[in-house]
Amino acid sequence: MRDRQPAILVLDTGNSLLNDQNPALSSQGATSIEVLNRLGYDAIALGERDLILGLDVLEQRMAEATFPVLSANVIVRKTDVYLTQPYHIAVVEGHRVGIIGLTGISLDTPSSALEVRDPLGSLHELLPEVVHQSELVIVLSNASLDVEREIARTLPQVQLIVSGGEEWLAMPEVGVGGGVLVHAEKPTIGHAGRVLGIARLAFDAEGRLITHAWQALTLGPEVADDPALADWVAGWPR
Repeated sequence: MRDRQPAILVLDTGNSLLNDQNPALSSQGATSIEVLNRLGYDAIALGERDLILGLDVLEQRMAEATFPVLSANVIVRKTDVYLTQPYHIAVVEGHRVGIIGLTGISLDTPSSALEVRDPLGSLHELLPEVVHQSELVIVLSNASLDVEREIARTLPQVQLIVSGGEEWLAMPEVGVGGGVLVHAEKPTIGHAGRVLGIARLAFDAEGRLITHAWQALTLGPEVADDPALADWVAGWPR
């Protein structure tokens, strides 16, 4: 796809570091970061389950990433500052795209050193700063489908919301303000990453959405493994 269409962003909505199997568990997410680096991700959001790693390990994992790990609502309690950068401005074919990460709130705070603040309130506070620097705004969220629908309903400054929560959204939804809400797959134990969500969006010169299409591409046996990555996987456990 990169060879055919240079205006591409590869993104993830979070909860992608630990997963539910080795080697992600035994390496405390180090192998997950390595794979995402190899795939050339442009940005990912930080998920609430990623916080299980704790402050020190998370900081180490984020330092290993060649892409930004985003969260606009996870705060380090001791310093009252963001754990990681809240947003990233990507330049795609000369256009500035603001990408914001939102982290879901768990019933049990995974790390006492971290605080997960209200995602919608955090977005409201940050959005003017991002809009000022961007032609388009994308939100990567694992907060909840209710939060994401509220963004689509009330914040026309956001053109695309990518949902990564547990609640399944079978078809894309378009909010009152014209923002598109999509959901790649419903994660299940042992089956993460079986579906690649592909959004194709076209905008006019003012950043208004003209057309959109969504494809959930199942990565079945007919999609050949990348040889180099297959060799890397075969080398585990090391």
